[in-house]
Amino acid sequence: MEYSCSLTVEDDEIADKRLNRHFDVFLKTFWIFGLDFVGYDGPSMLFKLFLKNMDLRKYFCYHFCIAVDVVWYFYHKVQEDVLAESVTNWVTVMTFDFMLWKRTEMRKLMRLVQIETSKLTEKTQKESKGGKIL
Repeated sequence: MEYSCSLTVEDDEIADKRLNRHFDVFLKTFWIFGLDFVGYDGPSMLFKLFLKNMDLRKYFCYHFCIAVDVVWYFYHKVQEDVLAESVTNWVTVMTFDFMLWKRTEMRKLMRLVQIETSKLTEKTQKESKGGKIL
């Protein structure tokens, strides 16, 4: 009995669509966390409502955690090295807020990056499809 290690995609249109869309996994990750830089169409209105609800909850929780951290650290007069650990969390939340605030500019930037990466030479495109590192 012989096993095959090859994987075939029956719907070539879906595979081509995914290959032609640069940074698809990266952009989908942002989309799951509420930052729609490309304009993905959700499967249904109920799914979009669910995502918006989760976005509001995440937004509230992030900012609540920052407020609790700040109050706790200044109330207990914590040392600088302990405070530095939470600063990274605070900066992450502020970056997320900035990306929400500048969403249209981020969409323009991602469109520009997609256009520029699609202008790669044919040789570079063939190498990347062949599994070689650029």
